[in-house]
Amino acid sequence: MDHANLTRPLQSMIDQMVLSDATIPGIIMEVDAPRINFKFSGASGVVDFESGAALSCQHPVRLASNTKTYVSAAILRLWEDGKLDLDASISTYLPDDHVQIMRSGGYDPDAITVRHLLTHTSGLFDYSDCEAFESLVAPGTYCWTRTEQLQGTVDWGKPYGAPGEVYRYTDTGYIELGEILERLTGKPSYGAAIRDLVGFDRLGLRQTWLEDFDPHPADTLPRAHQYLNGVSNYNHDASEDLHGGGGLVATMADLAAFHRAVFTGGVFKNPSTVETMLSTIVAQKGGPVAYGREQKPGEYRMGIFVFDIDGLTDYQHGGYFGTEAAYFPELDITIALTVNRTDSDAGAKLINQAIGVFRNL
Repeated sequence: MDHANLTRPLQSMIDQMVLSDATIPGIIMEVDAPRINFKFSGASGVVDFESGAALSCQHPVRLASNTKTYVSAAILRLWEDGKLDLDASISTYLPDDHVQIMRSGGYDPDAITVRHLLTHTSGLFDYSDCEAFESLVAPGTYCWTRTEQLQGTVDWGKPYGAPGEVYRYTDTGYIELGEILERLTGKPSYGAAIRDLVGFDRLGLRQTWLEDFDPHPADTLPRAHQYLNGVSNYNHDASEDLHGGGGLVATMADLAAFHRAVFTGGVFKNPSTVETMLSTIVAQKGGPVAYGREQKPGEYRMGIFVFDIDGLTDYQHGGYFGTEAAYFPELDITIALTVNRTDSDAGAKLINQAIGVFRNL
C-alpha cells in the first residue's frame, strides 16, 4: 500500500480546517493504524496568534477532560487489585469534611457509589458548568482547591436527581475520584497515582504530566496556546481544571498511545476489565444540556463515550480546550488531535473525516 495516499488527505484535511476557520490557531493530529503498518503525525497552523510561530507535532497541550479516561483507568486498576469496590459508597473513601459538604447540599454520599461517579449518574451538580464558576475563573489567576470546587457544587446548584436516576456529565464526580486515587494510594497527587497504576514508564508516555504537580519533562516543548472566545488560556491557573476532572498535559503522540493501550491490553491486568469500563448505569433520563451537548443515557461508560459513526464503534473522549481521542476497534485505529480552541466542533468533524480515509481499505 502506498502510504502517501493516506498521508496526503490527512494532512490536507487539517490544513483546510485551519485555513477555513480563522478562530482555530492550529491543529495537531496523530493516527495509528498498526494493521496496515501506518502512522501519521501532522500539524498545521501556529502555536499562538500573537507570535505566529509554527505549530509542530511535538507541542503538548492541556488535555482537560481527556484526563477523565486516565482517572477511570487508574480507578479500575485499583479495582483489579482488590483495593476498591466499584459498588461501595463514596463515603467509604472520602474524608469526613467532604462527606459533610455533600450532605449539606442535600446529597447522600452513602447512596452514591464509585460506579455512579465513573458513569456520571451520581446526581452531583457540575460546579464547572455554571455561570457562577465561569465568572469567577474568567481572570484565570485564582488557585482553586478541590474543597472549594466541591463547595461550589453545593452553593451554585441543586442535585440533578437521586443516584442512578439521571445521567448528567459532571466534573464534580471526577474531582472526587481524583481524591479517592490519592487517598487509596498515598501518592501526593492523583497524577502520581495514575502514572504508577496505568504504567506511564512501561508505555513510554514520557511527555505526559500533571500540571502544577509534576515538572515539565526534559526535552519537551512549551505548551501550545489554547483559546476561549479568542483569548489564550496559557497563563490561566491550572487549578481551575485540575483535581481529577482535568489537569494532564501531553503531546498528541502520548495521548494516542495511552488511548490505544487502554483498549488493546496495555493498561489492565485482566482483559475483562475493558468490558467493565465499557459498562454503564443506564439512567432513567438525561439531565440538563452539558457544555452544549444533549445528555443521552447510556452513551457514557466509565471515563469514555461510546458512539456509532456510520456503523463503526467509536470509543471517544474530548477535552474542553479542543482535544479529542478516539479508538475504532473494528479497524484497530486510534486518532488523537487538538484544535486548540473551545466551543468548536472541528475536532469531532476531523475524527469523522479521518476515519473515512480508512473505511474502504
